[in-house]
Amino acid sequence: MITRNEIKIPFDIIGRDRALSFLREHCFFQNYPSRKISSVYFDTPDLKFHRLGENGIVPRDKVRLRWYGLEKFNINSTTLEIKRTLPTMREKYSCNFADLVSKNFHSIDCLSTYKNHIVAKTLRPFVCVTYNRLYYMDANNSRATIDSNIQYHKCTMTPDNFLQTTQVNIEELSVLELKDARFNKAVKKALQSKLIWQRFSKYSRGIESLSSLV
Repeated sequence: MITRNEIKIPFDIIGRDRALSFLREHCFFQNYPSRKISSVYFDTPDLKFHRLGENGIVPRDKVRLRWYGLEKFNINSTTLEIKRTLPTMREKYSCNFADLVSKNFHSIDCLSTYKNHIVAKTLRPFVCVTYNRLYYMDANNSRATIDSNIQYHKCTMTPDNFLQTTQVNIEELSVLELKDARFNKAVKKALQSKLIWQRFSKYSRGIESLSSLV
């Protein structure tokens, strides 16, 4: 389990220079090559997870399968991730989807529980989100990312776990994310700057943009 505290700063094409300038001014450097990230988000048929997020109700979970690079979706090559929002912090659990058969997770059996729901089709895929991510770090090991070219794909999954995508909407915004926000000095500087931080859920924005889902 990873305990996470973070803030997100969405920006449009005009604000991109301001976001990059903030990273340069605070000595962030790119520490990992850019790569494409794809995530398929699962929810109940009545979109319970989405509604809890939009209403700010905690605790709540976000369930997704994630993979990296240009490879096509293969469920056994994905990572199952659970992002759990609690009143004062967020937790993240993750494991390779195929490995959940053989591992004993003790306190994090939410991974096995959610895998069973995915396999049984009691949780359905609604949105596949793809984007390009840049990774940054500073001398204090504070981390930041920039996600751009965000696209929302309406998706379904066949009985043999083949992913099908149809409608596609392109996000107008990119997002700068500062990690470990509770202890991060860079976050305090960001809050004092002209950057505007706000909630930015790719899953919820994808649901809202694909209007036929709501």
